[in-house]
Amino acid sequence: HFFGVGIDHYPSPALESLNYAKRDVLRVSKALGGEGAPGGTAAPLASQTILVDRRATRAEILDGLSETVAAASPGDHLVLFMAGHGLRDGDGAFYFALSHTDVNNLAETGLSWRRLADELSRLDIRVTILLDACHAGATGSGAFASNDGAVNALIDKTQANVTVIAAAKGRQFSGESPEVGGGFFSVAVAQTLLDRRAEFDRNGNGALEAVEFYRGVKSLVTARRGTKQTPWMVRNEVVGEYALYKDGDSGPGST
Repeated sequence: HFFGVGIDHYPSPALESLNYAKRDVLRVSKALGGEGAPGGTAAPLASQTILVDRRATRAEILDGLSETVAAASPGDHLVLFMAGHGLRDGDGAFYFALSHTDVNNLAETGLSWRRLADELSRLDIRVTILLDACHAGATGSGAFASNDGAVNALIDKTQANVTVIAAAKGRQFSGESPEVGGGFFSVAVAQTLLDRRAEFDRNGNGALEAVEFYRGVKSLVTARRGTKQTPWMVRNEVVGEYALYKDGDSGPGST
């Protein structure tokens, strides 16, 4: 199951609008569904929800996640991709900025990471979160949130089987560029899953395990960005290894 949220449009003067968040969501969704995969076709995603800009309200996101979970079966796998700005209020609480977010009233206008963690804690399925929420356009707002803080806010409050792969580490910025047609992180995700998949399938079993996937994404991002951007992975309550993507008709695992 794929659930993607991408916010490009930020009317607030405190937040700079982005150029590729929506495109990044679509890119990752297509890659997980095997679109463009060399050598055969992959099975379609079990379900797909994409919310962007003004459609991505707090209610739509939380209700959509609930509906996705209701449609899932035990043992299924949910990939949640979020691209936008990550913020923190004066009390240290972390939020994902939505199009209508007011940085002076995050509690009422942002998506609380704690609320999202509570929702994820109710899941009885495996969850992989691809988090691209640390952009330079939030620094001037005074509410800029580091990647570490946002990830820890998700992991610390979540009891579910969750893996988080963030686009950058610490206070690094997640970059986007017309040179690659999107965010460096999403482009690396797609390349790792599709045309560079065999290169990163180190054990040659036709599947990309989470660690193999992470190593592929990290190497492709740092090859372009050097020390400016280093993806990192955190895992919570994860037992054993699991495949994020499988070759052939089996498609992208239980996604």
